[in-house]
Order: sequence, then C-alpha cells, then structure tokens
Amino acid sequence: MKTPQELKKILDRFPKEKVELTIHKVALGLVDDIQNLVDDIEGDVKEAGKLRKLLDKESDAAYVAVEKVKKMIPEVKDYIPNLKGWAPDIKALKTKIKSAAADLGVKPDDIKNYDLLDIVQDMALEEAAEVTNSVKEASDFKN
Repeated sequence: MKTPQELKKILDRFPKEKVELTIHKVALGLVDDIQNLVDDIEGDVKEAGKLRKLLDKESDAAYVAVEKVKKMIPEVKDYIPNLKGWAPDIKALKTKIKSAAADLGVKPDDIKNYDLLDIVQDMALEEAAEVTNSVKEASDFKN
C-alpha cells in the first residue's frame, strides 16, 4: 500500500480546478460526426470514381462500335439494289423455261429447281427489307 506522502504526490498531479467532462464529451461527439461525414463523402467519391471509369470505358467501346457501324452502312446499303435487282433476271429465265416447256409439251413446274426461282426471289426481297431496316436503325446512332 502507498504511504500518505506518496498519495499526496499523486493527488498533487491532478488539476486543482473542476473539469467539465460534458464539454469534452460533446467535443468528442462532434469530432466523431466530422469523421463519419468525411468517411461517407470519401466513400461516395471513391464509388463515383469507379462508376465514372466504368462509364468511360463502356462509352469508349460504344463509340468505337458506332464508328464501325457508320463505316459499314454504305457497303451494306449497296446490297439493297442487288437484292431487289434479281427480279428481271428471274422473270426472263422463267419466260425461257415456260417457252422451252411448251415446246417440249411439259409443265414448267416439272423442270427441276423451277420452284427455287420463286423461293430465292422471295428470300432476296425479304433480305432487302431486313437490310433496309438495319441500315435505318444503324443510321439513327448518334455520337
């Protein structure tokens, strides 16, 4: 145990005036509030930075893709007249086949692959319509 003299030395180290602990508690609470707010803001800044970088990356990729599409449009567009242009060739060939079939006394439908002419013409016209729609959609892209 401590002697009275040792206890007196210990007591002399304490401040002589009253210390208001509630003020310190309030001050510490405000320091905590400041730190919490700073932490929240730093978290938002960090998350926004990550999202911005991701957005920039995706935006750059989209820009490159749109530029590729824009360069392809004229080439793809050139096929529309080709696809629609087969009709006169098909009509001329069908006329020859009908004439030859009449000379031979057979039906044109009896000639091998005659029915394919209508099928490929329909395919070409359907593809021309699809290409036209795709070109229109691709032309709507903005930078």
